[in-house]
Amino acid sequence: MFEELFKDSEFRLQSSSVLSLQNLITVPKDSVDKDWVNLLGRHNIIVHSYNKCFTDSIGEQGLILGYSSIPTAIIKNKLNQMNQIMRKGK
Repeated sequence: MFEELFKDSEFRLQSSSVLSLQNLITVPKDSVDKDWVNLLGRHNIIVHSYNKCFTDSIGEQGLILGYSSIPTAIIKNKLNQMNQIMRKGK
């Protein structure tokens, strides 16, 4: 779903060979993940800063998405909303 909605944006879903309930999204090079976390949070979309996972000051920027046991339709609606918000930017 994410790839389809964000295919012509700078946001990318990172592939992983490990099955997980979390996904990592890279953000544009000139942006700070904490700003995206705050922006999306104001719209009741919870994501987490990937940069917080690092102990050094050069940590990578990205967004961590987690999925829980909710209907696919709700996930799709939230991804659509997220897409609209992120395309408008800050």
